Amino acid sequence: MSVDFPHPCSRRVKVIMRSSLMILPLFLVALARSSVDAESGTVETVFPGKSWIEAAPQSQGVNPERLEAALEYLADEMRDWGGIDSIVIVRHGRVIRKGSKSDEPIQVYSVTKSFTSTALGLLMDDGKVSLDTLAKDYEPRIAEHYGTVTLRHFATMTSGYDSVGGGYEKDEQGRIDGDRDPSAPADMPLFEPGARFRYWDDAMTQFGHVLTRAAGKPLDELFKERIADRIGMTDWKWGTVQSSNGPVLDWAGGVHTSHRAGPLRAPFLKHRQMERRAAHQLALGEASHHGASPLIDSQ
Repeated sequence: MSVDFPHPCSRRVKVIMRSSLMILPLFLVALARSSVDAESGTVETVFPGKSWIEAAPQSQGVNPERLEAALEYLADEMRDWGGIDSIVIVRHGRVIRKGSKSDEPIQVYSVTKSFTSTALGLLMDDGKVSLDTLAKDYEPRIAEHYGTVTLRHFATMTSGYDSVGGGYEKDEQGRIDGDRDPSAPADMPLFEPGARFRYWDDAMTQFGHVLTRAAGKPLDELFKERIADRIGMTDWKWGTVQSSNGPVLDWAGGVHTSHRAGPLRAPFLKHRQMERRAAHQLALGEASHHGASPLIDSQ
């Protein structure tokens, strides 16, 4: 399988780099491992209640001097891309560092794709779909040219799906990312399903459209009921884009807080809300590793 990446100077990359939120998963991975409690040899990781517990870095096994050095480096690197005033760093479920703008709405762009993909997991748990479910079973309009595309292909960005329209960078055939209208599949796929990886908003949009039909309800309702409400993630909203059949959820990039007035195409979310989502993902990962499937109670 070959891999296509956007040109490093493409508009997509420049836009994504404007948000220091994209750095946060790196901190979460680096800081997620357990520190050592002097008495028991372990430390408890907590999930936040209605508000986050704040703690000094050293109390969670993080060297404060090294942390400051890392942040100084990051601030220098991000100087032309919005800085790091919105940063939030969590260790064991406790906030050990926050920026002065950490409670302000933040544009997270394609982090929204993780929300869309989460819906797939929920529907699989419900027995409604599997990774090998054919997308055409829920959207007959793609049957002719994308009849063998599965949900696995969409989830791994190997579907080869393309739609009519344009935007972002060109592919090897001179085509550009479409207008995110799931009702307008292109006649020529980018490639055979499974043959290559291609980061492509058109495909994510069709993926969200198919999942919506499988769910029988909008994905923002599904996510709210099954994830957001349960983990105390309340200050968010999923925006829309226009299609030929009217507005649809922006499955590729439309989550934002309710504090911003008016419809927004790009996703907005407060950093502390995003950290709550990230903490949930980390908890699920740890539980899966140990063979459990927890229901996290935000209370």
